[in-house]
Amino acid sequence: MPLGSERSSSPFRLYRAAVEGSVEYAGPGVCAFCRTATDGRLALGVGAYVIYRCTMCEQSFAAGAAGHDRRVKTCPRCGTAEDGYRLGDDPATCYPCLRSGRAALTKDTEFGMVTWSDAVQGRTHGVPELTRTQPGFSLADPHPDGWVAVNIPPFVLLELVRTPTYRTYQGEEWLFCCATTMLYGGRWTKSDFVHHAPADPEAVLIEVFEGAQPWMWNQVPDDPQYDTGWGFYAFRCELCNRIRGHFDMT
Repeated sequence: MPLGSERSSSPFRLYRAAVEGSVEYAGPGVCAFCRTATDGRLALGVGAYVIYRCTMCEQSFAAGAAGHDRRVKTCPRCGTAEDGYRLGDDPATCYPCLRSGRAALTKDTEFGMVTWSDAVQGRTHGVPELTRTQPGFSLADPHPDGWVAVNIPPFVLLELVRTPTYRTYQGEEWLFCCATTMLYGGRWTKSDFVHHAPADPEAVLIEVFEGAQPWMWNQVPDDPQYDTGWGFYAFRCELCNRIRGHFDMT
């Protein structure tokens, strides 16, 4: 069953809500990479990376987008100098350039942060003292400081860092199911709960949003324009259609 607010027309497979509501949405303008004028762009700020491909060894490598300049970038594998992009003072990418891998956006997930470098290595940055993960994934050996990463195929994580970041009060927590990334469907209102289970929408709060309590039903907004100070963020598994979510508050 699709999420109540899911938009199948989204240009990003994993992001099924309105891209205009994402953290990085920068509005119309010129893409910093392809120089094409477009109706929608995503800002390349803190946590964003510009991806280069070495002309000598063909190794891809990342450079932080924040404060990025035209200076030469050096391939960490073979030392070849590559011309840097001139991104401008307020760089933003069009959707096709992000999807094609010319940039990457760091994500927080239920198994830890994922940067472009983490994605290429096929593992999350980790969670302190993590002891279990989902079927299809495995735990990496614990780091001396107690953090434990989760091994996830690079192609799964690379698609995630080529996806916009949904807006929250305290930070996103992208969810997984069936050994892959779930689809973000948006911030739920009471109508979404009713759409999911008309007979008992309040029970969905406990079923879908881990850790939620019955009294929180009164904190679910009646419509997207009404801010209760609470956010309920829903995801759908593309393989089994399971709905999961997390919540936060101001």
